[in-house]
This record gives sequence, C-alpha cells and structure tokens, in this order.
Amino acid sequence: MPTPSNEYTFQPLIAAHDFISSRLLNFFNNDDFADATFVVNEFDVFAMFIASLALLNSKEQPEEELGLVIEDFHATMISAIVGRIVAGQTEQVTADKKEALTAMIKKIFEDRFRQYFHIFKVKEGEQEEQMYSRLADAFLENGVKEHSSPQTLARFSSFLGELFHETKALLRDASQQSAR
Repeated sequence: MPTPSNEYTFQPLIAAHDFISSRLLNFFNNDDFADATFVVNEFDVFAMFIASLALLNSKEQPEEELGLVIEDFHATMISAIVGRIVAGQTEQVTADKKEALTAMIKKIFEDRFRQYFHIFKVKEGEQEEQMYSRLADAFLENGVKEHSSPQTLARFSSFLGELFHETKALLRDASQQSAR
C-alpha cells in the first residue's frame, strides 16, 4: 500500500478547512441568521467536504496518493471533532463511549459526504450554479435549522461557488510552495 510522500501531507487540507470554516462563519454572521440555530459539527463536515473536493479537483497529485492524504485528513479531523465534544463534557468519558462517539461522527461524516458528493456532480445539461444551489440547500437543511429566503439561498449558492474556487487556488498555491 503506497504512503503519501513527504512532499505532500494533509496539512494544506487542515489550512483549507480552517479557511472554509472561517469564511462560512463570516457568511452566517449577519442579520439573516440572527435567530438561526446551527449544527456546529455540520460546519466541520461541510468544510472537510469542500476541502477534499477542492484537492481532488486540483489533480496535482496521483490519485492513489491523494486518496491516502484525504483519508489521513478525514481521520485527523474526525478525531479533532470527537476531542472537542469530549472536552465539552462535564463528566468523564469512558473509552467505550469515546469509541462509540468516534463511530457515530464517522458515520455522520460518511453519510453527509456521500450526500454532498452526489449533489456536487454536475448533471448533464445542468449549469454549475444549479449544482451550487442544490449544495447550498442541502447544507442549510443539515446545518442551519432555520428556513432561508430565496435571496439568501441565492447569495449562499454564489458564495459556495466562490469558496470552492478560492479553496482550489489555496491548495494549488500550497502544493506549488511545497514543491519549491
């Protein structure tokens, strides 16, 4: 089984995740969402999805290597999410409970990733903007427990398109810098 080269690790994906999370938080920090209830872990899952897809779309590395890099990234981020949840508990979390929590977060992530990936594929005859609109709608349904106006959905859809392209550029720049 091949291992990722030392030249490319999942660290740029973590930076991309942080960039995406920050941009999402900025987008949702407005009056349209003042009364909204957010599912925090959904932001992480969505940011992981966007970062992973941006890397896959950049195709800077061989697919085998990319798969391993992305697997390492996902495992690290799932572990970080579990760690954050455990740290927020008022009582001691047993190893069994932590293992069950890890399995649950991993399953949620895998389910969402499949859902978002299915949406992300542009169907024949479909404009890219329609795909971002469906992706925006799915994220809002999963992560923001508040109905959005059509105008907000349109702004978020446009924002996602820009965010995806910015993330691809960020990862491409990181890859070029590591190659130097």
